Amino acid sequence: MQESFEGVRKSLLEDDNKKDVKVDKKVQKASEDFEALLVSQMINSMWQTVPKDNLLGGGQEEDYYREMLTDEISKEISKTGQFGIKDIVMEELKKRG
Repeated sequence: MQESFEGVRKSLLEDDNKKDVKVDKKVQKASEDFEALLVSQMINSMWQTVPKDNLLGGGQEEDYYREMLTDEISKEISKTGQFGIKDIVMEELKKRG
């Protein structure tokens, strides 16, 4: 009887750990995405100070290029954790459960 109870208990603990890992990954992804969004907004503000020239052709094509570049830069910055926003957001999300 004791052995079967112990087996059930271990199984339940393993299930809880798997759920915690899934939740942690979701929280990390959400925090990373949020930081990337904030960094993207900051970079967009910076782009507004850079004059457009004919190097990239100007117009809509340059706007598309800058948008794609900004998205990729902000994702990479967010992955490095240099800003620390992701960590703060993760802690708050974990507190709120």
